[in-house]
Amino acid sequence: MRKFVKRNRAKVITAGTVGVTLVLGLIGTGLGLHWALAEKAEAGRAQIAAKKVADFMSETLAGVGPSVALGRDTALLEELMATAAARIKRGDLAKSPDAELRLRSTVGFTYSFMGKSDLALGLLKPALALARETHDEDHLSTARASYDLAHLLATRGDLERAEQLAQEAVEMLERLYPDNHMQRAIGLHKQGFVLQTHDRRKARQVLEESLAMQRRLLDGDYEQTARTLNNLAQIVYSLREPVLAEELGKEGGLSLIHI
Repeated sequence: MRKFVKRNRAKVITAGTVGVTLVLGLIGTGLGLHWALAEKAEAGRAQIAAKKVADFMSETLAGVGPSVALGRDTALLEELMATAAARIKRGDLAKSPDAELRLRSTVGFTYSFMGKSDLALGLLKPALALARETHDEDHLSTARASYDLAHLLATRGDLERAEQLAQEAVEMLERLYPDNHMQRAIGLHKQGFVLQTHDRRKARQVLEESLAMQRRLLDGDYEQTARTLNNLAQIVYSLREPVLAEELGKEGGLSLIHI
């Protein structure tokens, strides 16, 4: 063996070098894979944590929100919203854009509900940009962000832009769900909600389409159908058809009771 090494010293050194290189390469690859997996796991944990934060805040705000309509003290609600908005601005949800979108939607809608449209706009306008950046193609999150901003803009009097965004969302949902689908029905409901601020006849047409689709898809009483019935009843009443409005209102009210 020693004679072989002496005779083939250069080859042995070369082979040894290659072997060491291969071993180091394998070690490096293993470490690189370990680090990549660790980074991926850390990113996954951060995303899960961000989602939990968004879920908690969204559910909390959704639960407290109705008290505003009853004229109760809004101090707690405003404090919760301020906390949620601060988390968003601080970037706590940056690693989970879909969670951030959900929280932006909840807080923005609540601010709008309370008449704080400037604060709502500061959350909902960037939300649409974030949705488009996160999802290059058609996506349900982008459609929802479009509807949220459209509704707010309609209440602020920017009717042309509001109707444009609502129509874009409807067309996006049609591409995502070519056949009858509940998301399309909900989208039409939201479009009707936007239109009722300035075009009640068109809003009626859209809500009737939404209601017809829901009835094709659902068997029984559902909260979404009750909402559509009640919104449609209000619009029909404003168009001076009180008898039909009363029928729609009763059906919507009965649906809520059964639910």
